[in-house]
Amino acid sequence: MKRPKNETIGWGSVLAGFPEEALWIAQIIEEWNVVEFELAHLLSNMLAAPAPIVFPMIFAINNNRGRLDVIEPAVTRLAKTPEEKVEVTGLMLEARSVLNVRNGYTHAIYICSTTSKRKQLQAVNLKNFHKGKESRIPVKLGQLRKDLIRITKLADDIRFTWMGIALQRQQPKPTASGESSPPVSD
Repeated sequence: MKRPKNETIGWGSVLAGFPEEALWIAQIIEEWNVVEFELAHLLSNMLAAPAPIVFPMIFAINNNRGRLDVIEPAVTRLAKTPEEKVEVTGLMLEARSVLNVRNGYTHAIYICSTTSKRKQLQAVNLKNFHKGKESRIPVKLGQLRKDLIRITKLADDIRFTWMGIALQRQQPKPTASGESSPPVSD
């Protein structure tokens, strides 16, 4: 396939011409790391196991989707109430969706198109490209902002959930006489 003269394709050199977009893309990629960190905390709290024990096991998996594949069934099965199960299931569904967004930016080839009156950054999806289909997606600042807000919200929601679960599971359980007994490990 021959490239038109009004396009530039490259590895990094194209993003250098779009510093604001490059910064947003980097933030999206970085915020995904926060999501995984919070998911590992969620699992640690639901297992009632210290993070230094759980984290090496999770982060030894060298694949984002693989880490989700390990965390999701564990937190779903460890949910103690129907409400917890609904909450963690929703978080994991959103995590999978957000990972697809993150991967769209991470695993793209960027092209600078000057077919219009100004330069436009476009992303070519590598998965489709290898199938012989070149799908170009314009990279727009507004969408980058929305994607970063979505990923940040997910990280915050996971943090709120694991902290809530940790606090709830540490609450003293009332006895038959109505008094609180000290927390007992499950």
